[in-house]
Amino acid sequence: MKTIVVYSSYTGKTKGIAEAVAKGIGENISCVSLDEIPTDIASYDCVFFGCYIESGFIDGRSQEVLKTLTNKNIALFVTMWIGPYSDDIAKRLRRIVEFLPQ
Repeated sequence: MKTIVVYSSYTGKTKGIAEAVAKGIGENISCVSLDEIPTDIASYDCVFFGCYIESGFIDGRSQEVLKTLTNKNIALFVTMWIGPYSDDIAKRLRRIVEFLPQ
């Protein structure tokens, strides 16, 4: 399965997690920032996409890229300052999923 990890990072936290995800998946898994996305991204079977949430929203560039992903398997992960068990987190994660094409 052709897999890639793509991330957007402001403080470096999301980048670090993205690199750990790529390492955990296996050898030769590309881990790239939004600025380094390959032109053949649609050819990947699986895209792990990581971004950060600030002031309740993901960054604009991540929003743009998510709207273009048509891959069959997309796994999302985010970093944020609020606790993972807050009621607000579910709302924020749903907003991110809504950027994906239907």
